[in-house]
Amino acid sequence: MNTQLLAILKHPALFVVSIIGTILCLLLGIYYVLPGVYHVSLSHSHPPLDPKPDYAAAFLVLAVICAGVAVLARRAGRTK
Repeated sequence: MNTQLLAILKHPALFVVSIIGTILCLLLGIYYVLPGVYHVSLSHSHPPLDPKPDYAAAFLVLAVICAGVAVLARRAGRTK
């Protein structure tokens, strides 16, 4: 692995920030699936109280990416 990338992954704040990002993205993904709740959106293609599956899918994909970064940061932190 590249030494600069390994140095970035070993930073202790990266694991914490990626876990917080995972939790936040999961909560937002669930929020956009709930019907009957006002949803903020950039496009007005759906009524504001309808679920927005495209936003939910985007936030769930971001949650998976953040979780992957957390796993990589945790593994890189253990190496010498």
